[in-house]
Amino acid sequence: MPARKSAFVTGLAWSFIVLGVLLYGVALIQLIGAFVAAPATDELLRGNDALALPPALVFMLSHAVAITSAVLVFAAVTIAAGVGLLKRTRWGWLATIALLVLSIALNFAGLVVHLPIEATALPGLGELPPELGL
Repeated sequence: MPARKSAFVTGLAWSFIVLGVLLYGVALIQLIGAFVAAPATDELLRGNDALALPPALVFMLSHAVAITSAVLVFAAVTIAAGVGLLKRTRWGWLATIALLVLSIALNFAGLVVHLPIEATALPGLGELPPELGL
């Protein structure tokens, strides 16, 4: 009798596939928006108003197409990892684990990038905790 496939692994694989497809769609819409808004963004960043923007926001705006393209690649790799995991391949397991670790790291990096932006945009929130070192 063949070994029974784990429902957890199957569910995780389908989650990766579905979320990867959704992420790909959202990133594609964002990439179109980044291309459409590129002239206005360039004009904003060349003007005097750019001096009032937080450096992290200036970086994100000036690299919007590259960042969104990276998200598209991440979504495609997520879909591929889900398919590999669904087929129970070794590379599917390794890709899934690598993507989970990368996602955790990117979430912490996003937190570090967004805290100064939000603190500048919403000054009523108060000061950032000094232990963050920002």
